[in-house]
Amino acid sequence: MERFPKILYWKWDAGIFDKLDYGLKDCMARFDFDLLYVSFHHLPLEFADPALLRLIRKTVGILAADGRKLLLDIDARNELAAFKRAYPQPENEGCVTRFWERTLDSRGECRFTVPNPAAGRTGRAGKPRGPVGLAGAWTLVKTAGGTEYAPGSLEALGPETVEIIDLGAESRFEIHTHPSEAGKTLVLAAIFPHGIPDIFSEHLEAFYSTMFDAVADIPLGGAAVDEWGYDLALACDDGLFYVDAFPYSAGLCARYTRETGRTLDADLIHFAYSEEGRRGESLGVVNDYLALIRRRMRENNRWFYDETKRRLGECAFVGVHPTFWGDPSDFSVDALHNGISWWETPRDFAQTDEFVIMPIRTALAHKWGGSVFYNMWYSGNTQQLDTYWQETWRNARFGGRTHYLGYECPNEPGVYRLKHPGGLEGVDAMERRITEIDLLERSQPDCRALIVFGLEGACNWRLRDCGAKVVRGAGPLTEVLRYAAGVFEAVLCDLVPSTELISGVVIEGAAVRYGTQTYDAMVYLCTECMDRAVLAALKDFAAAGGKLALSGGCRYYSDGAEMDKAFEELKAMAAVYFPEAPSVLETVTALEAFGVPRNRWHNGCVYQDGSLLFTADALRPTGNWLEVDCEYKGRHIRHVGEDFFYVPPFGL
Repeated sequence: MERFPKILYWKWDAGIFDKLDYGLKDCMARFDFDLLYVSFHHLPLEFADPALLRLIRKTVGILAADGRKLLLDIDARNELAAFKRAYPQPENEGCVTRFWERTLDSRGECRFTVPNPAAGRTGRAGKPRGPVGLAGAWTLVKTAGGTEYAPGSLEALGPETVEIIDLGAESRFEIHTHPSEAGKTLVLAAIFPHGIPDIFSEHLEAFYSTMFDAVADIPLGGAAVDEWGYDLALACDDGLFYVDAFPYSAGLCARYTRETGRTLDADLIHFAYSEEGRRGESLGVVNDYLALIRRRMRENNRWFYDETKRRLGECAFVGVHPTFWGDPSDFSVDALHNGISWWETPRDFAQTDEFVIMPIRTALAHKWGGSVFYNMWYSGNTQQLDTYWQETWRNARFGGRTHYLGYECPNEPGVYRLKHPGGLEGVDAMERRITEIDLLERSQPDCRALIVFGLEGACNWRLRDCGAKVVRGAGPLTEVLRYAAGVFEAVLCDLVPSTELISGVVIEGAAVRYGTQTYDAMVYLCTECMDRAVLAALKDFAAAGGKLALSGGCRYYSDGAEMDKAFEELKAMAAVYFPEAPSVLETVTALEAFGVPRNRWHNGCVYQDGSLLFTADALRPTGNWLEVDCEYKGRHIRHVGEDFFYVPPFGL
């Protein structure tokens, strides 16, 4: 295996038993990959099924005969039936809660019918299943704002007032209160099965261990879990996507109470409504809920990493990407999918996917210290083979490599099948050329500016007063990503959430570091709902002379308490303060005043060791025209050639 393994993805479905031999022979003959990653999104077999285990053993044997290894998807979310056999208590299934709002009639009653959602992961969703309970029901008097209610008007309804009738494909709710409630707004939160084990179950890791046991005698090259988190269905309203289902389970509720001293059922009303004049309370509830999801994802990802190393050896590859959506158009759903825990997910090589912006890829690479990052690519729903050439050469420019999805990916029409003629051959030729960069590269891109976004301010949907709909098409996270991507076009920068100022970023006086990277300046965005520890870290940094550019205002702490004069003090201490979100040009101007160098060009960048790497905007796997004409440290660099151009560190 070379220094940076070449990875090919193959999603299996029920037809794999007939095409395994041909498929392995075909992809091995056409692409000199090191790791074959297989997953079972569309294969209706349990992980420990003897037929599937035989198939895995056979695959490992065929690969091993040619010096290659299998990266195996080991994902407990696919195993609800086996999990329920081991732990049959109903509360061990993960659920979601969904909200509905209706107006009570003159008798204080209402009736409505809703479709039952299909339960299960993408590719494994089963028949629609009706509600398994009621998380809460309330009446209230809404005020003019639409997401606030009059003080004293909120009343929780007892379960006897709500009748749930499961009709199979849909469910009917009948609510019977008192005529005195006539005209009030009813808010109802029902619990639906999610079709996966409870991620918060105290039994999850023990069950996960049995999955590793099932393949303990198979010499795997590594283990992976793809997009760990809650697979939530997306809805659309007026052209904007949103999520109206919130992760919910017995385990989550129990831990929520242990960590907050409150009950989630009572707090759920804050997901959609606030008492007039007490908005901060709702903001704090949402922040607590999202922080709990993020902590649990971090814990399980750490367990998975450690377990893979313990079972398969320190050289085992731990994959794949913890990112889920994460591109500048679609991002906010990740807050509910996994709490945006990406930066807290350990990997030997940083791993992202699809359109995740470059400042996130480089930040993860800097934190985890792997010589390269991997970005999984599948043509971006274009079905165009040339997107693989563009993606791979751009990755290489910034110290990255491509995880190729996929050889075959049945049932997902947006994924290009690299088994088509020219696909694997092109990838192979391109990777052989990029191997030449492997022999030269000794460090990572030198991202001298650190952009930090307030995670609470960016993710808390109540800041936008969108009620029970978590709109993701035009939210703060979208703005952060577009902004950071724009800055990156002029100055190499990393993007991290504010939580990393507590657990990842090292501030020593006026110096700031993140993994392998040291920065000249920090930009902080999305200041609302700032954590007290983050505020203290920023004040210490600014007081020591750190070059801090701050943007926005802050009325509340992350726990919902009213912000005191501390934020005004921070504003006065910042080297640069932007009352409103700055433009990319304003930011770059401020960074240049801080002494941050313009260390990238359209087709290249500076690395930490002082070397420069340029790559072509590829139209084909190899033989792409590359022209370099730039100034760096008083020297004129001029080159005409193909594919890439490497400049050793100046002075060597």
